[in-house]
Amino acid sequence: MAMFLLCNSSLHNWLISNSTSHWGLPSQSLSGTLSPLIGNLTELQSVLLQNNAILGPIPATIGKLEKLQTLDFSNNTFSGEIPISFGDLKNLNYLRLNNNSLTGPCPDSLSQIGGLALVFLYVPTPHTTVVLAEHLKECIHSWNIDIKLSSITVDNCTTNDAMIDILHQEFPYGSLMLHGRFLHMLCCAHILNLIVQDGLSAVIKIGLDRIRDSVGFWIASDKRNKKFEEVAKQLVLECTKKLLLDCKTMWNSTYDMLMVALNYKEVFVILSGRESLFKNLTLNEDWEKVEKICDLLEVFNDITLVFSASKYSTSNNYFPCICGLRIAMSNWLSFHCDYIRKMVLVMLEKYNKYWADVNGLMDVATILDPRFKLKLIRFYFEKNYDEFIVQAEIDRIEGLLHELVDDYGYKNGKNQVC
Repeated sequence: MAMFLLCNSSLHNWLISNSTSHWGLPSQSLSGTLSPLIGNLTELQSVLLQNNAILGPIPATIGKLEKLQTLDFSNNTFSGEIPISFGDLKNLNYLRLNNNSLTGPCPDSLSQIGGLALVFLYVPTPHTTVVLAEHLKECIHSWNIDIKLSSITVDNCTTNDAMIDILHQEFPYGSLMLHGRFLHMLCCAHILNLIVQDGLSAVIKIGLDRIRDSVGFWIASDKRNKKFEEVAKQLVLECTKKLLLDCKTMWNSTYDMLMVALNYKEVFVILSGRESLFKNLTLNEDWEKVEKICDLLEVFNDITLVFSASKYSTSNNYFPCICGLRIAMSNWLSFHCDYIRKMVLVMLEKYNKYWADVNGLMDVATILDPRFKLKLIRFYFEKNYDEFIVQAEIDRIEGLLHELVDDYGYKNGKNQVC
């Protein structure tokens, strides 16, 4: 029997675990601090505590979890420095610590973990394009990948655009794949987030704020949360999911919040008559819109999970995902609800801004997947393009594939290329 302590504000919340290897409580509105006793759970292979409100320092005893492979503490309020003991996690291959209040440098010990793909770099202010480009260039050279680099994935910030332009001039001619034609790669998950955020803001911004205020009110204290759960148990047959508050900039956390809140819409109504401080009640119209919209957003959520996967390659899934999304949104335009059509039109506008022209390199990744090959490219092109340009697009992708093979042959010796 191992003991795991997650202290709440009164330091009395003990959790008991029987030598489990996987411990996951994401998006459960957990609060308090993480106990050093987590180091006793030496059989743990994954710890998923993202999207909670856990605060305080990260215990250094986590370094005792020698079998740990996955660690996600993102979207909490952890503070202090990243423990040096993280370098003892030799089997760690996935680490997320973003959206916390961590300070200090990234421990050098993390570089000793051979399979770890994630690296943090502290960049002091000012965060100008020149400063960012210089620090990134130093990292690329120190990792000895300056002659192996194909793409750098960033979001759509104009500073990043200018940074990539600077980096493009810094590498020796011919060292980049196809002379850096695909060096600048926009983050697919970020673009997906922009598409959904624009759509939601266009049709349900005020209603979404009301739901967010309601959720935030009832999880603001243990007393309110307990009161909410007592009423929920009387009205909801399967009262198992806890309310969770979203991160406004992450649409999928908003989706999770709405999906849980929908189960308790009657509870919010009942409690509005019992709590004088609860003012911003969600309207029936808001719930009706959210219910219909969430049915559509499930497609976006599924694609986000595909794009965000860490246990397998995702580049080969990009093309079928975004093409399937375009087809789905086009079909939604036939819905009779005016607000659905308005939302979809806004989403399509943002979609076309970034994905009207499919990234050729991602097309090639799809072709190299033995499940898909060129047949899937042709199938979706025929669905999304006019008939007279389908063949031209396919020829473009085939031409790029030949260019990549020739480029590889030139750099590695033509006798290595069949």
